[in-house]
Amino acid sequence: MKYISRGKAGYMVRKRANGRLYQSFFGDSACGGKSAAKKAAIAYRDRFLFFLSDQKLPSRRFKNVRNRTGVVGVAWYPPLEEEGEDSREHVMRARVTNENNPQRLTTRSWAVRRYGLWGAYSRAVDWRYREVNGGRAVPTEEIAASWDIFLDHYKEMLSNHDGRFPALMGALDFLIDESDAPDWAKQAAERVRSHARHSGHLGVERSLLREADRKRL
Repeated sequence: MKYISRGKAGYMVRKRANGRLYQSFFGDSACGGKSAAKKAAIAYRDRFLFFLSDQKLPSRRFKNVRNRTGVVGVAWYPPLEEEGEDSREHVMRARVTNENNPQRLTTRSWAVRRYGLWGAYSRAVDWRYREVNGGRAVPTEEIAASWDIFLDHYKEMLSNHDGRFPALMGALDFLIDESDAPDWAKQAAERVRSHARHSGHLGVERSLLREADRKRL
């Protein structure tokens, strides 16, 4: 089946468009069996292909041009460098086609400042999934797979150690230490936090070594 592959526990839909890889997982258990998962994957693929071919998106350009949330129609807008730790712009945004006007989009946003990183992400993904799947909640297997994709991009942005680093790390700290996120989501986030802290220490050590070399010269 084009753009659909079978795994051990379900079907994965993958499609690369405009240089980005889009994918979504349909588990047997979540869909009610292998046959139902296959039908759901096919239906999703067909809707997505229609979205790519016929969707007319607004002309407005957003700050985040690399959507790496792992979910079609859900975008991450990280904090602005100049705002530092107290960022108000850190949001997750989901969008779907407006049923009454196919050339327009219905959009909702969830601020990390208000809902926390997991709260904003899970709400955006679940709302988007319900809108395109007749009100069904997003399966755990699917949001877990997309969460890993999102965290890969999160880790990449943390590695820049720019002005957004305090806000990004603060959101991770709250998620891991204080939020009611599921354990598997916290464990994945903890791996990202540990990597960021380790790379941060290495960055400081390299800076000190370069400074020492300059003084010797």
